[in-house]
Amino acid sequence: MAVVRVMDPQSGRCVEYERRQPEKTVFYRIVQEHIETVFAEAEQNGSGYPEHVKHEFERFLSCGILGAGFARLQCSTPGCTFERLVGYSCKGRSICPSCVSRRMADCASHLVDHVLPIAPYRQWTLSLPYDVRLRIGYDKKRIGDVLALLLRTVFSWQRLQARRAGIEKGLTGAVTLCQRYGSILQFTPHFHSWIPDGVFSQNGDGGLQFHRLPPPNDDDIDRLLLRVSTKVDKLLFAEGDDGLDDDAQAVLDDQAAAVKSPLPSPLFPWAKGNDQPRRPRCSFFEGYSLHADLAVHQKERRKLERLLRYGLRPPFAQKRLSLTPDGKVRLKLRKPYYTGQSEIVLEPDVFLRRLIATIPPKRLNMVRFHGLC
Repeated sequence: MAVVRVMDPQSGRCVEYERRQPEKTVFYRIVQEHIETVFAEAEQNGSGYPEHVKHEFERFLSCGILGAGFARLQCSTPGCTFERLVGYSCKGRSICPSCVSRRMADCASHLVDHVLPIAPYRQWTLSLPYDVRLRIGYDKKRIGDVLALLLRTVFSWQRLQARRAGIEKGLTGAVTLCQRYGSILQFTPHFHSWIPDGVFSQNGDGGLQFHRLPPPNDDDIDRLLLRVSTKVDKLLFAEGDDGLDDDAQAVLDDQAAAVKSPLPSPLFPWAKGNDQPRRPRCSFFEGYSLHADLAVHQKERRKLERLLRYGLRPPFAQKRLSLTPDGKVRLKLRKPYYTGQSEIVLEPDVFLRRLIATIPPKRLNMVRFHGLC
């Protein structure tokens, strides 16, 4: 196999590039051997999975496979006979580690280079209780409504702080990365909202001037979370449940099974009766949590891009996936979970159903823009 030396845009060094061979990976083997069984069981128990879920796995099985189509590239230098075959990508946005990683890098770079103005930023992360996750997990409108409640609450707080500092008509905005999974493949829709640590105002010539605001304190986070949780509960539990299409029932069943951790849960560090100190700018209330302690300086653009990549990452890294001698799926965690465990072991069908639970509905935007961006 021919090897090509290319420039790595991250490190600036030349690295050797080889065609990836997805058919030799553990994940490809798991999908190839077990996904049809998972689909068949869902059809026996009901109407089966939606077509876009099946299509996501079908495209993955052909991603990078030369037999499914390829482009033939030849060197344009006179007398050079070098050529290369490049398999077509599936361009998936949920389960394909290669395509999601490529999308992650491209999107993070685009946001830093062309969207987010030079300013300090703070990440506001909202996590939700189990019953709320299941109510919004497959409903595009409810996902957007819950995110809008979070951002309106934070924006209102920022504008109030700006008025107290003598800044009238403060303008702000946010870029939100919507994630649907946790580090142990539990189904947990949550939001990573990157918001400037201040507000913009228009100056005399029509331009924008940035005004940095003091960071929120613990009491601010507590009050904001209480407002958000109250609004979300009123929105979701005061309205009638209009239900979803029958073909989504199999996905809802998988989400209900995947919403809880596959690991035993000891006493949380923030639970009552625990002597561990509270983490700064983090609040917990009846299953809701709001974190706002992570911030980057306006000069730390590389760090900002790296953190954006984290919010756009695929559900797992292929190098951490392996099979046990008895055929189970072992996923090594990036860092030990708060339980102390460093890996999870699942049956192949359970592993695939957990992935299915995280596949977003059709035409659900996973990167959202609000306000002045």
